[in-house]
Amino acid sequence: MKAQPGSREADSAKPVEKFGVPLVLMDSPASINWATPASTVLFAGKQLQWTTQGDMHLAAAHTVSSVAGNAAGFFSHAGGIQAFAGNGPVSLQAHTGELEILADKEITIISVNDSIEIKASKKIVLQAGQSSITLDGGDITFACPGNFTVKGGQHIFEGGGSGAAGLPALPTGSAICIECLKNAAAKASSFLVR
Repeated sequence: MKAQPGSREADSAKPVEKFGVPLVLMDSPASINWATPASTVLFAGKQLQWTTQGDMHLAAAHTVSSVAGNAAGFFSHAGGIQAFAGNGPVSLQAHTGELEILADKEITIISVNDSIEIKASKKIVLQAGQSSITLDGGDITFACPGNFTVKGGQHIFEGGGSGAAGLPALPTGSAICIECLKNAAAKASSFLVR
C-alpha cells in the first residue's frame, strides 16, 4: 500500500499497483552493475533474450563455450564476421551434413608457411567457366572447349601409382562419448573430437 501524504503510515485506500503474475523487475535511468567475486548464474525455463541498442561485449579469462540443442546462427548486417585464433587451430566440422563456403566475389585460400591439402573419399571437381579437372577414383579427366596447354622443362610419364586419402573419422550416432568429454575438459575445449 502507498503511504499517507506526509506520513509513513500505509493508506489502505491506496493500494500499490502490482503485476498479475510474480515478476522481478529491475529498472534504472542510469547504470545497473552486477558484480561478485564468486559465480553468477542466469537460468530461464523458457527464453532468455539479450538486447542492446549499442555494443555488446563478451569476454572470459579462459574459455567461452556456446552450445545449441537445435540450431545456431550468426548474422552481421554490416562489417562482416571474423574468427581469429591467436595461438591454436580453427576447425569447422559438419558431422552429418554438407559444409558450404559461398561468396559473391573472390575466395582466397593461403597457407603462409606450410601446404594446402584438398582430399575426398570419392571425387574432386575443379571447374572454372567451361573447363574442369575431375579426380574420380583412379581416373583424372581434363575437359575444356579450347586449347589444353602444358608448360614444363620436361614431360615425364611414369607407371601408375596410387595411395589412399587419409581422412579423419567423424562421430556417428547420438551416444555420448565419456572419454571425449574427459579429453575436452582437460583441454578446456568446447568441441568434442571422437
